[in-house]
This record gives sequence, structure tokens and C-alpha cells, in this order.
Amino acid sequence: MHRWKRGELLIVYYIAKYGYSGLPLAKSKILDVIPVSEFALETRLELFRYLMGFTGATIQGGSKEMKDIVKEYDNITISNTRKHIDDYITGRDEPSNQLNFKF
Repeated sequence: MHRWKRGELLIVYYIAKYGYSGLPLAKSKILDVIPVSEFALETRLELFRYLMGFTGATIQGGSKEMKDIVKEYDNITISNTRKHIDDYITGRDEPSNQLNFKF
């Protein structure tokens, strides 16, 4: 069973909220960065959609970590979210659960 890292969950959150456009990672490379099945990825996408209140979510639930990401990134700009994903993908940083942005 895969233990999801925060950076992996952040990538899935981004896709659930914004889609694949602008993601600093080609759609075809996502499963190279997140070593799970397409089914597992789709399940997490649906859980994030549910947690964000999107209509049409087909399953309910979500881990504490997922709920924390939704809460923390709700008002964070798309560009700052992309920066955190880029930092994770390039190995510069694992996104913490303490954001340090100046608004």
C-alpha cells in the first residue's frame, strides 16, 4: 500500500481544483512522480473534489492530510501552489503544513 507524501497529495489537489493546465509536470509523467495506479490517482482526485464541495464527486471521505491541504491552500494563489509543486518535483522541498506567504 502506498503511503502518500504531502507533495504527492498537493499535486492531486492541484489537478482536482485547476485541472492539468499549468501543472509544472506533463500529464503523462504524473504516475512517474506518484507511484500509484491510475485508479488510486482517480480515487484521490474524487476525494479532493468531495472535500472542496465540487458537485458530481462520486465518493466521500478523505484523510486528515487531505483536509489540511484543502484548508491551507483554499486561498493560496494558483502560482504559489504551482511553485510548491515545482519545488517538490525538483527535490528542493517537501511542502510543509505551515505556509509562510505574505499576503
